[in-house]
Amino acid sequence: MLSLSTGLQMALVGNAGFSMAMGGGLIRIYSGPRPASADLPIPSTALELARITTMGRTFYPGNDTEGAGLFFRILPPGIVENDGRWGLVGVRAGQASWFRWNWWNLDSNAESYSIPRIDGDVVVTGEIGDIYLPSKTIAPSMSYFIDTFVASFGNI
Repeated sequence: MLSLSTGLQMALVGNAGFSMAMGGGLIRIYSGPRPASADLPIPSTALELARITTMGRTFYPGNDTEGAGLFFRILPPGIVENDGRWGLVGVRAGQASWFRWNWWNLDSNAESYSIPRIDGDVVVTGEIGDIYLPSKTIAPSMSYFIDTFVASFGNI
């Protein structure tokens, strides 16, 4: 089940909305335990294994000159679908277990109740979770495109 940070929940009920809060961000894939809340820091035992950006480009928080940030379409009733070609690039070997979708600006991933974030589980076909990958095994040099990303916020 997705975990929305307090910062994202506040954006959703405030003037920012989902697109302004999360548009242009990136998804980081981790091994190890997932924090109990997206407000909490990344556990010290979790390792970043991969990043998902537009076309697998390098992401520069707050200054995305490469056009790497993730964008999406909003469809009724509360569906988010990728807009453009999202690409996963491995940065370390390991077994993926969860992800954090960071917003477009700087985020040290420390405890925060104001920064918009989403945490979710990584799964493969046949499992129930939040983001599907062809395999949970990540290698540092691997890359592939994610043709479809769909998330439903209709029943959160």
